[in-house]
Amino acid sequence: MFIFDPDYLKRKRAGSIDYWGLGLLVVALGALQVVLDKGEREDWFSSGFITRLAVISVVALVALIWRELKTEHPVVDLRLFKERNYAAGVTIMFFFGFVLYGSIMLLPLYLQTLMGYDATLAGWALAFGGIGSLMIMPVVGRLTTVLDSRILIFVGLLINALAVYLMSLYNTQIDFATAWWPRFVQGFGLGSTFVALTTLTMARISQEKMGNATGIFNLMRNLGGSFGIATATTLLSRRAQFHQSHLVEHLTPLSQPFIDWQHRLGQLMPDLGPNWNWWNAPQAMGALYQEVQRQAQMLAFCDDYHFFTIVFLLLLPLVFLMRRLPRHALVPEEPGVEALP
Repeated sequence: MFIFDPDYLKRKRAGSIDYWGLGLLVVALGALQVVLDKGEREDWFSSGFITRLAVISVVALVALIWRELKTEHPVVDLRLFKERNYAAGVTIMFFFGFVLYGSIMLLPLYLQTLMGYDATLAGWALAFGGIGSLMIMPVVGRLTTVLDSRILIFVGLLINALAVYLMSLYNTQIDFATAWWPRFVQGFGLGSTFVALTTLTMARISQEKMGNATGIFNLMRNLGGSFGIATATTLLSRRAQFHQSHLVEHLTPLSQPFIDWQHRLGQLMPDLGPNWNWWNAPQAMGALYQEVQRQAQMLAFCDDYHFFTIVFLLLLPLVFLMRRLPRHALVPEEPGVEALP
């Protein structure tokens, strides 16, 4: 009853709806989401179903780009990417979501499958990231009015890189504090990056285009998250296979670590006898194989976190492509000064 749309929104609604653009958007993103969700389970492009959906997604996406650049009232206004801050900001947000969602997916998986945590305890470790964000966001919101937002984004990305690097140092002997501390640090990086990045990305977008701009911005974050989760699960599977084959090379009956393990197990399990051999104790060999798989999985998790650290560091140069936000855009209440449109 009391909220009214501005005139530019009324004029926009009066125009024709871009049904072709909307349909192509649904097909492109729908097919892409299925590819990303089921790709690892179907072994990616060895599956005809995944291959067909990938082709459909690419064709629909190309047609969507062509359509949106030609139509007068596009459902996705790609002309916004002519603004340098917006293009750089959306790119950073895509890869930010890529690493953020991927790392958030990995942590409870690591804690529950390798460390034996239940869902509640793993959830508490994850929740510390939210506590860190809650603490830093009000501070960053204030700092954006007195500091160059690019500095805050740069520092935020560095903090995120540090947090993910700390996760890459996990092993199967860590305690609970070691598990939640990197997430708490990551929460500070998330708050520092997100607030400043949103401010700088949207500062030069007009009010008429703000709805479309924020829609694309949030879409790219979520799409980056889907790519990040798909990449993380694929890397986890492939690197676990690699590390397992590498570890098994050093577990032969003639290798010294294997012989030492035999002697230790013989002392811990007297029923086996001091001179037991692997061929007459299949249960012991089964336990050893499970431990090899566990260690290979741990190394694969660390590889994923190393990869995400590199992605964060590669985003740093993009910050300097963005133009500094004029002071009067941040402090519009000063007498005689108008904010950017």
